Amino acid sequence: MKHRHFLHLCTNFVAVIKSFSFAFLVGFGFMLLFGCASQVSPGGGPKDAEPPVVVRSEPLNFSTSFNQSTIQLTFNEFVKLKQANEQILISPPMKVRPEYRLRGKTVIIDLKEELLPNTTYSIFFGSAIVDITEENPLTDFLYVFSTGEYLDSLSVAGEVANAFTGLPEENIFVMLYSIGNDTVPVDSLPMSVRPLYVTKTDKNGIYRLQFLRNEPMKLFALNDMNSNYLFDIPDEEVAFADTLVIPEKPLTIEPEPVSDGNDSLMVRDSIIVRDLYKNYYPLRLFQHVDSTQRLLSGDGLLPPKFRLVFRHPAQNLSIELSEPQVEGDWKIEELNSRKDSLMVWLTRSEFDTLQVKISLADTVFDTIQIVIPEKKETKTTQRRRDADEPVKPQRLTVAGNVKSRTLDLTDSLILTFENPLVSFDFSDILMIAGNDTIIGAPFAPLDSIRRKFILEKRLNEETLYDFTFPDSILTDIYGLTNDSVRIVFKTKGLNEYGNLFIDLQIKDENHPYILQLLDIKDKIIREHYVHRSGEVKFELLNPAIYRLKAIRDAWPNRRWDTGDYIEKRQPEEVFFYPAELQVRPNWDIEEQWVIE
Repeated sequence: MKHRHFLHLCTNFVAVIKSFSFAFLVGFGFMLLFGCASQVSPGGGPKDAEPPVVVRSEPLNFSTSFNQSTIQLTFNEFVKLKQANEQILISPPMKVRPEYRLRGKTVIIDLKEELLPNTTYSIFFGSAIVDITEENPLTDFLYVFSTGEYLDSLSVAGEVANAFTGLPEENIFVMLYSIGNDTVPVDSLPMSVRPLYVTKTDKNGIYRLQFLRNEPMKLFALNDMNSNYLFDIPDEEVAFADTLVIPEKPLTIEPEPVSDGNDSLMVRDSIIVRDLYKNYYPLRLFQHVDSTQRLLSGDGLLPPKFRLVFRHPAQNLSIELSEPQVEGDWKIEELNSRKDSLMVWLTRSEFDTLQVKISLADTVFDTIQIVIPEKKETKTTQRRRDADEPVKPQRLTVAGNVKSRTLDLTDSLILTFENPLVSFDFSDILMIAGNDTIIGAPFAPLDSIRRKFILEKRLNEETLYDFTFPDSILTDIYGLTNDSVRIVFKTKGLNEYGNLFIDLQIKDENHPYILQLLDIKDKIIREHYVHRSGEVKFELLNPAIYRLKAIRDAWPNRRWDTGDYIEKRQPEEVFFYPAELQVRPNWDIEEQWVIE
């Protein structure tokens, strides 16, 4: 028994040892596992954010009497080229592009054509050179050399902005042309000849053409869509100076270039650049619009009608029916506010195909065939017909200008119908205005074709309006009548609006101005047409942030007109008030704006 007891104790002891060993091993394993998991490999140090640096150039930067065919730029680290043909600009441009290649830390430029004598060349690298690790670009590096005995040292500076929005334009070619070309007229140079000097605008729209010779030149800017330095695509945006420009020395002393290859001429902030020059050339970029009138589309629609869409506003537009031959009235017309789209409702039901003659200013412009599509059953109509259910007749819809059950006090209730009406009776409309109940509402036609109607009653503040339109009181030209309809909305209180009063001072009163109040998305909220200085009122504005824009209407037509390079016409000038305007409820804002 003792022996057995001893054996039992030994067995238990071994089991305990095994259990302990297993637990220890498991615990030790977990310690190793988590210990290893928590180990962090040594970091690689801070991220490289420095661009490559030129440590040697052969020949030296800013060399004179240059007669080499190869240029070598050596950097402090390995580099690579990105979009070299697009980023690297050479002034004057070369007919044959150089070849760019890499050897270790060196960029090699092989020139493929004979250089002009006594000429200063500049190679602008843009963002083409980056390091191979983080692709940090060497921005705006300039390599300059002269085939003559000295470097040209004059320059021209300015900025390019969108003519309509006023925003800076980036990556726009800015070019200078020599006017000593005897074979090409000066005004045709951008369309026929590559420029003598070229650069690109930076993100602020700023440009600076440097190392220029002393002679008057033509200044032109181009959004070059095919990168050939020519204005040869109608959709390319352009800008131009009205007069020849004369390069000049900066007004202040700038650092002299050093001939060690390390010089990187940076484009400065616009205020600083402007201060450097007596003459500063802002350019307004616009799209040159083809003024040729065209009919863009002529589509037949249902119920029987068609729409004509033109490229430009149609002047003195008239249409006649060539086929089929009919007597009497056959149409109702509506030209949109821009006068570039005409909707024509057909008052004859027998039409399916029409031949329409279009005239502009009493001259036949085009003839077009209009096909009216066949009416197709909807799936719902087909399903009801298959189930022998009565098909509901189409009804005339009544649409108001109410949004979110609210109508501003500055607005009137306007009803718009898809088609013109032939009969209407508003005498049975139930109109509830607050605590007042009125039978009959004073709606009157807003247009000659009776497609829009306006409530001729001023709305009261903080009032709930409820309009009930009885069944079949309205009938359109196709015989459609309305269902019973309710339009409900509420007006705000006067204390929920703010007012803006602008003391407008116009220096040039030879032209009228279009004064626009914009929201933060540049949507036009209000507009005034002014001819002289004085107070302009924007009353009952919803609380929001607004911007002010003014257009000098040089060709008075109450809209902004773009430029035309062929006719040497600049786009109409646009001005922006320099600050945003915060309109608060129950608050008046008074500001002065001087337009030079």
